[in-house]
Amino acid sequence: MVINPGNTTTLSIGANSPVCSGQSLFLTATTISGATYFWQGPNGFTSNAQNPVIQQVGVQHSGNYYLTVTIPGCGTISRFINVQVVPSPVAQPGSNSPVCVGGSINLTTPNLTGLQYLWLGPNGFSSTNPTPFIQNAQSINSGVYTLMVSAPNCGTVSATTTVQVVPAINNTQVFAGSNSPLCTGGTLNLTATFIPGANYLWQGPNGFTSNQQNVTRTNVTLQMAGNYYVTISGTGCGTVSRLVTVVINQSPTAQASSNSPICAGQTLNLNTPAVTGASYLWLGPNGFSSNLSNPSRPNATSLMGGIYTVIVTRQGCGSATSTTTVVVNPGTGTITGGSNSPICAGQTLNLSVTNITGATYTWSGPNGFSSTSRTPSITNATSAASGGYYVIVSVPGCGNVFQLGVQVNSAPTAQASSNSPLCSGQTLNLSTPNSTGSTYLWMGPGGFTSNLRTPTRTNVNPNMAGIYTVIVSTPGCGSTSSTTSVSINQTSVNVNAGSNSPVCTGNNLTLTVSAINGGTYTWSGPGGFSSIGQNPVRTNVTSQMSGIYTVTITNVPCGPIVRTVSVTINSTVTLSASSNSPVCVGQNLILTAGPANNNTQFYWVGPNGFIGVGSSITRSPVQTSFAGV
Repeated sequence: MVINPGNTTTLSIGANSPVCSGQSLFLTATTISGATYFWQGPNGFTSNAQNPVIQQVGVQHSGNYYLTVTIPGCGTISRFINVQVVPSPVAQPGSNSPVCVGGSINLTTPNLTGLQYLWLGPNGFSSTNPTPFIQNAQSINSGVYTLMVSAPNCGTVSATTTVQVVPAINNTQVFAGSNSPLCTGGTLNLTATFIPGANYLWQGPNGFTSNQQNVTRTNVTLQMAGNYYVTISGTGCGTVSRLVTVVINQSPTAQASSNSPICAGQTLNLNTPAVTGASYLWLGPNGFSSNLSNPSRPNATSLMGGIYTVIVTRQGCGSATSTTTVVVNPGTGTITGGSNSPICAGQTLNLSVTNITGATYTWSGPNGFSSTSRTPSITNATSAASGGYYVIVSVPGCGNVFQLGVQVNSAPTAQASSNSPLCSGQTLNLSTPNSTGSTYLWMGPGGFTSNLRTPTRTNVNPNMAGIYTVIVSTPGCGSTSSTTSVSINQTSVNVNAGSNSPVCTGNNLTLTVSAINGGTYTWSGPGGFSSIGQNPVRTNVTSQMSGIYTVTITNVPCGPIVRTVSVTINSTVTLSASSNSPVCVGQNLILTAGPANNNTQFYWVGPNGFIGVGSSITRSPVQTSFAGV
């Protein structure tokens, strides 16, 4: 059988298009004996099958598929077919709910090519637009909206979304309040107007927050008082805030206490915790009463012992009562004592206290000291024995404490010193080592005195030089003294520096400065010049040696001393003279000299008393009397 490839009617192709995504695409072609087949298509598809199958196709498989059939000895035949893969219907309804009354309801879903959409909703709403909207929404537009999505040969799916059309919050109809004021331990109730669909946020003291419309806080404390704010929002139609100030009063508490037991003659102190805004009533033995929260009874006697009752009342919060028992023991009376302080280290420290019949004594003090004697002593005392000493004087059932201070001083030391030598105008610093407990007296030239350990004298002059004495005195240890010599030099030294300037190039430059006994000299100047001579000489000078020369004199009192010298070096004059001679009577005689610079002046003298100034002179008209030198 012979097939003519030019007869295109012998080849036909087909497909089961349109197909749904996820299904299989079947491509078909006419059977031609001995022919080979080659398919090409979207998404890189190729196949050598006559009737290929693509499983689980997607929309990326849509497009033109090309078939090339090759017949041995007869050439090729080509065909193409367009295939459409329709997305399987998916219903994903959404909206911008909640929507305020008067706003626009926007219904949404992914818009896919090849699908058909149908929306159905409240108040007879329907639309085939994938993303329809309803303007000027009202409460009748609230409800369930159903979306049905269809595709040819792929069926229909549906899903719903709920839309809420909310009226705007009426600011004038929103209220918030509480059951304030209340007492600690009570229950705080915070309330706010109910608004359908609204969110509530309460915020208050100490970081308190709540999302409830009406809030309850039990067993309240003082820290829960203050400003509470409620913010009503979430309807999409405005936000309203309200302030509620809550007052919480302290419920009365009573806890009577005292400093009992005490000794006769001491002060009885009664106490109960303070309650803000409360009133107090204390009742006790021997007709005692007081309206103070913490009353006292000075100079107590045994008649003041017994039961004390306190009644604490807080308006609106009731009362609380508590009692305490007070014991007043016989006392030791007034205690006095003393010592032989201050003393010097190495001496004996003697302590004493009042002699009370039947009393015991317990001493404690610095450096681990203790004693049960009424009059203890510390022999060969050191400075470590300085400080406070305490003695507890005890009688049966009562005791008292007495304190005294003791000072054990070290022997005074004096070692006068200063920052001498000084120059006029500087500050003199005098010093001696610190001696604990000591006093100081400095004396010096010009009637100088000071009670400081390290005094100073400012802006000194030579009249303040001389011997300075310090006397160091320590209570119980006597005095000692020391001296130091202070020297003060003048700072103004008459020093002059100069030179033989101005000089001409090629000559010698001599620099000079006043001689100072013991001084050393250092000169510096232009061109890197330096010298350690007092009066150096620079030979065969050049103009580059002009400028400022500086001499520094060291190793002198109140030095160093610095002086400067300005040096000028002029170029040496060289001269040539000429004229336009010979000239004729009546012409111009021109006289010329040079070279010329800014510092050169020229003077001409000639026949017949001629005088001229300048590097170039003209005489006109020439006469025979002008001839000559």
